[in-house]
Amino acid sequence: MRVLLVSDEVLLGKVIGSKDHFRYVVAVYREGEIDGAPQPPDPEIGEFVRIGEEKNRIFGLITSSYLVSEESAGLHLFPADDMKIFTPELLNGSGHYIIVSGIGEKGEGGVRTGIPARSPGVNDPVYRMADAEIRTLHLKAEELNIGYIPVLVSAGDIEIRASLIQALSTLSRLLPEHRQVIELLAGEIERGKRLTS
Repeated sequence: MRVLLVSDEVLLGKVIGSKDHFRYVVAVYREGEIDGAPQPPDPEIGEFVRIGEEKNRIFGLITSSYLVSEESAGLHLFPADDMKIFTPELLNGSGHYIIVSGIGEKGEGGVRTGIPARSPGVNDPVYRMADAEIRTLHLKAEELNIGYIPVLVSAGDIEIRASLIQALSTLSRLLPEHRQVIELLAGEIERGKRLTS
C-alpha cells in the first residue's frame, strides 16, 4: 500500500513496538512505501522527532538504529511470488529501524519535557521535527527547558550520550541565546560526568 504525503512535514516511519516505557521501535519507511521516503543515512541519531498528530503528541530523540536483512528475518523462507502479493514492502532487502527515546509530550496541560507519562500507539506516525517546533519544546517562558537530559544520561548508554551531544549541537544553533549553557552541558556529557536535575 502506498501512502501519500498530504503536508510538507517529513514523515520518517511508524511505531511498531517498544523496548520499555520510553524507548520506541520505529520502522523507517522504504522506497515505494511512501512518496519521498527517507534515504540513507537519513534519519540519524540525535535528531528530534514527534510521534502522533496534532493532539497528544509525544516528542522523542533518535538514540539508536539497526538494520535487518531478509535472510536474518527469515523472509527468504517464503516464495517471492507470494511475497509480491502479501508483503511487497519486504521484497527490497533490509529494513531500517530506529530507537526513539521519549523526551516530552504535549497534552491538554500544554508541553512538558521529561519521560512521557503515556506511550504511543502501534502504527503512530513519526515525523522529523521542524526547527520552530524544536524551539517551542525547549523554551518555557524563554527559559531553557531540557528536563529529559539527566534521565537519559543516567542510563549510561554510549549511544544515548552520542545522540545527546548531537542534539545539543542542534539546540546550540537554534537557541543562540542559550548557547553558552548548552555548550557547557554538551562538554559535561562528552566527559562522562553524571548530571543531576
